[in-house]
Amino acid sequence: MMTADTQLTDTPEALLLPELLTHIASHLDAPDIFQCVQVCHSWNRLFIPYLWRTLDDQRFQWPSILHLHDSEAPPGGKDKDWIVALFAKYGHHIRHLHIRWKVVLNAAGSENNCTQLQSLCIYDMTDVRTSVEAAEDARLWTHPPQGSGRAAIDRARKGAAGPLLSPVFEGVFQPAPVRLRSLPQQEQDWITHQRFWLLARQNPGLRVLRSHWSLFQLSRIKSMEFFYETLAMLPNLREIDNQILCVDFGHLLTRVPNLQHYTAAFLYMDKIPLTKSFQTLQTLRMPGRLPIRVFFNLLNHLPGLEHIYFGCFERGEDSDVSGSLSNTPCPLKGLHFLDRNTGDEEQMPMQVLPWLPNLTEYSATRLTTTAAMALARFCPKLEGFEQGFNGDTTHSEARMDTDDNTIGLLLGTCPNLKKIDAPHHRIDADYMNRCKWVCQGLESLSCQLTGFARLDSAEQELYQDIFGSDPDLIDIAEMHEEHQSLLDKALLCKLQHTQVYKQLALMTRLRVLDLGYEFRNVYLRTRINFRNQYPLTNAVAANLLAHHPLEQTDGYIDYGGPHPGTMRLTLSSGLARLATLVNLEVFGFEGVDHRIAEAELEWMASAWPKLKVMRGLQEDTLPRIRPDRRKAGLRALMCQLRPEVKHEGGAPEYGPDLD
Repeated sequence: MMTADTQLTDTPEALLLPELLTHIASHLDAPDIFQCVQVCHSWNRLFIPYLWRTLDDQRFQWPSILHLHDSEAPPGGKDKDWIVALFAKYGHHIRHLHIRWKVVLNAAGSENNCTQLQSLCIYDMTDVRTSVEAAEDARLWTHPPQGSGRAAIDRARKGAAGPLLSPVFEGVFQPAPVRLRSLPQQEQDWITHQRFWLLARQNPGLRVLRSHWSLFQLSRIKSMEFFYETLAMLPNLREIDNQILCVDFGHLLTRVPNLQHYTAAFLYMDKIPLTKSFQTLQTLRMPGRLPIRVFFNLLNHLPGLEHIYFGCFERGEDSDVSGSLSNTPCPLKGLHFLDRNTGDEEQMPMQVLPWLPNLTEYSATRLTTTAAMALARFCPKLEGFEQGFNGDTTHSEARMDTDDNTIGLLLGTCPNLKKIDAPHHRIDADYMNRCKWVCQGLESLSCQLTGFARLDSAEQELYQDIFGSDPDLIDIAEMHEEHQSLLDKALLCKLQHTQVYKQLALMTRLRVLDLGYEFRNVYLRTRINFRNQYPLTNAVAANLLAHHPLEQTDGYIDYGGPHPGTMRLTLSSGLARLATLVNLEVFGFEGVDHRIAEAELEWMASAWPKLKVMRGLQEDTLPRIRPDRRKAGLRALMCQLRPEVKHEGGAPEYGPDLD
């Protein structure tokens, strides 16, 4: 028997089995693997490849190290040479490399340090700055002419070029505009961009290649043949995210014959429509508008295409699309619109959706009635609708113009629905009660339920004075006529809740039930900041003050209250009917006039054993918002009942400081 004083002098044989250790490593995060590396020499040797398998320079301690690496005395001596030495020693273990810092790109692309990459992803390199770079930026901004930094004509001229790192780069690059870069920065950027392409060409096993437009701020590519030649050197390439070049789409697919997923920098690629078929492409993402005839051309020549993302359809086209599709039935599973609209929102659904019988996913910022009816009629396999853009809030000042009850139409006509993510879309309670849902396999529902005949505070007080708590005991024959409408409204509200709860209770596979979203006017925080920086001497600020006055009481800002006519989530209204939702993991009620109290939380804690996330009791982070002690108390109680449940909002959080 081992006691606390027993010393482990020899490593047990079981803990040296490579098969066991590699199985353990595959289930650990980097910090845990780092601890394992320090156990003993055997563990160090076996765990090191897993520690370096994925490197993301924006995670763990990397940002703080990289920010100060070029300072006069970097902490721990972790300077540029230290970073380069690290990649020289361990770079051959890296399989997935995610880069935002230029020093990391230079270290990885030097001396064949990384030659076993499976994915190489560049992100926005303008988002990060070392301490020295930040100081240099500030210095350049103060150059004459005073007030605007370097003159615009000076910033726009071509920057300096440096040496070529390889003969293959002859005639490939040209300098990028100077912008706010010193001469040494321009010369270093010239080299850094080359490092990216050297790194790509040194890794024939690459499966994923992601570029970013910030590479073009280092230098520009003027040889498209070099671009295609580099991609052709990567026979395993399956995914390209190209944010830097406008390509000949057909030629690209010819040079990368195994490509499965492509994201384009520009919509209007050369030589579209396509003239021959390419079998392997599964996902295509493009910004901007797409003519319907080009859409059908892509479907005809990309028979393996499963998902397509683009801005919207071109408006004002000839509506005759008869005979547009030759490979029927079309295998397309996902149609995703990236813009705020779908183009011709009335004609498009009837032109396009009849050709897509295998569609399972549809996403758009706004689901129109026409689109919902077309989906229900022509897309029997539909499994999900996603609102492509949620925005910051559902407050009336920013709320998207959506058609009411379109989500209800899908729920009542599409039996294979599994997911609805549409926080700005509303279903009226009476519509919901008239339309029986047919999607028994629904797993996720995010939308607003509105139209409940809720009593306002004055009506509620009068109701309690007259009827007490139970209207069923009232003798209607002896009731004053003036009180009949009040009772009718209360009884209607009770009936609405009963029917809605019954409908929801049938969705026994629900894992997510989110009946709200950020509901307050979060833009007031920007106005506060704007007015602080630009007092009423600024005409725009004066106009804001005139048309959008701030609601302030005792120094607090009134951001607005819950949406009217939303659902009560109380035991007295029928909440206990949702005991059937034993698989529920996420429950949200932001913006709902819910009236949840201690008894409801105690019931939820017991009835929903799988609950992981609650949205509606999270701490408020908006500046100058009045403290909600009732909400804080409920959150504290839920933390006591179910400490593992996280409290968060559905929308981005806002810090206590003004922007």
